[in-house]
Amino acid sequence: TLAVHKTKNSLIMSAVSTVSWSGFYRKTIEQRRLLVAQHMSQLGSNNKDNSALPQGLADDVADAMVENCIGSLALPLAVSPNFVVNGRRFVVPMAVEEASVVAAASSAAKLVAAHGDQGGFVAESTRNVMIGQVQLVNTGAVEPVVGSVSKRRQGLIDAANAFCASMVKRGGGVVDVRARVVKPRRLAFDDSDVAEELEPRESYVVVHFHVDCCEAMGANLINTIVEGVAPQLLEWVRSDVDGAADAEVGFRILSNLCDERVTTSSFAIPTSKLAWKGVDGSVVARQIMRGYYLAVDDVYRATTHNKGIMNGIDAAAVALGQDWRAIEAAAHAHASASGQYSPLTRYRIEKRPGGDDNDDDAKEVEYFVGRLSIPISVGTVGGSLKTHPQYKWCNQLLGPNVDSQTLAQIIVSVGLAQNFAALRALAIEGIQKGHMSLHAKNVAVAAGVPTEQIAEATKFMINSGKINQASALAFLNQNQ
Repeated sequence: TLAVHKTKNSLIMSAVSTVSWSGFYRKTIEQRRLLVAQHMSQLGSNNKDNSALPQGLADDVADAMVENCIGSLALPLAVSPNFVVNGRRFVVPMAVEEASVVAAASSAAKLVAAHGDQGGFVAESTRNVMIGQVQLVNTGAVEPVVGSVSKRRQGLIDAANAFCASMVKRGGGVVDVRARVVKPRRLAFDDSDVAEELEPRESYVVVHFHVDCCEAMGANLINTIVEGVAPQLLEWVRSDVDGAADAEVGFRILSNLCDERVTTSSFAIPTSKLAWKGVDGSVVARQIMRGYYLAVDDVYRATTHNKGIMNGIDAAAVALGQDWRAIEAAAHAHASASGQYSPLTRYRIEKRPGGDDNDDDAKEVEYFVGRLSIPISVGTVGGSLKTHPQYKWCNQLLGPNVDSQTLAQIIVSVGLAQNFAALRALAIEGIQKGHMSLHAKNVAVAAGVPTEQIAEATKFMINSGKINQASALAFLNQNQ
């Protein structure tokens, strides 16, 4: 089956899987692998043997990736088959050890796909622009330096693009250069109120090179550019600015705050479709809003709120071979952009016209709307995506024609789904009930329960209301 999907710049045609994912969580690992293999085959995967998930990282490959390597460390790899983003269904890989993360994201994604006003998540991304920084110090007056950079803007763009010629040929490269004046902040070393400095610090200039990284995350590329262009920048500043003869180049490094590389995902569901656990949908929506406002008002809650978002984002990013540390850093910086650490998601209840547009008596329909917008840098080329067999396999699982923007949109949609599911659970039944039920499996394994008895032991602990090792051992004693 073929379907046409609209991207930012064009229409693409891709294969559509007809695999049924109903009851996927009830199946055995082998049954799930067979379904995933069937799915990949229908998508036209390049894998010669789709049924064989690569089992880990070879020692020689791992040794080439990091220093002092002694092996590799595995995480559970799961899939969430329910994500529909911009009308296209994705089976999303997630690598995570925390119970309930995959279940929660999958449940929310299924609800959004079934009842969202657009049949799933709606997502968009800005251009893949990252920033490289060059610090200039000992320049004397700083405003003339800003003026010099502005005057030399095109020359600096051309000079910088010489260090990324292949990227320029692909339509990317340096697209802008701007200078900022940075004023020193006084920050105490410890809990005291005194910020000791060896010598007075003056304002200085940081020059930003804005780079369109095309399909790459861009870190190595940008570092190459700023290190390469810095001598020319310094030469021009010394030439243009009186009193800047002693100017020096300081740090040259990319910034992970990619605030010009932003992805947004959203959904809207009629509150009547939010009914859950016997609770009316309108009540569910308002209870979620109560929890959301707590995160808006209180930094302690906002921190845990955002951690829940990153539970989903990180799990997908790890499985897909992305730099989850860079994603985390940018997200938390963005959460602090207003001066107060705030929730990354936004929620509201709104009323929309319902029924026929020509019907004056049509009632308004109440919708619950969620939105997540964050700076995020991901790539479909470079890094370890080609050297790590499981990263390569996981990216193939998404299907063909997944560019870096689509990849970002999938990952951000996972974060939004994860947060929505967590808020719903907190609002209606508390986080522990569902989480601990799933955690019971881990407890059973740790207690030495045989694999064939884990399901029974889990049920025993849940029914007893005691999900701990003592309860698991009691089960073992009764079933020896």
